[in-house]
Amino acid sequence: MSVPEPIMPIAAPARRGSKWLGFGLAWLVVIACYVGEVLVVDLLPQPPLFLPLFSVPWIVAILLAIAFVATGRTRTAAGIGIGLATVLVACVALFMLLVSQLSHNFR
Repeated sequence: MSVPEPIMPIAAPARRGSKWLGFGLAWLVVIACYVGEVLVVDLLPQPPLFLPLFSVPWIVAILLAIAFVATGRTRTAAGIGIGLATVLVACVALFMLLVSQLSHNFR
């Protein structure tokens, strides 16, 4: 009789994270950063420029996505990218609604 081959244990699948977790983290980071900025800017005697205020939450979310890629959680990083895209779409849609409402007042 032949000797049976030893059974190799199946390696556990790599934990790549969750897209829903990344999506939620993106929205949470953007909202939390903007709320924090509003609270901090309210205390300042003169508000800073608009562009640095606008870009801080996006930079934080992108750095968070890079950190997830570095740790191997690529699906969570993809979820953060999807979440940032939906935040951008929501901002553009709200801006378009605002402009359309303001344009009707001038007729």
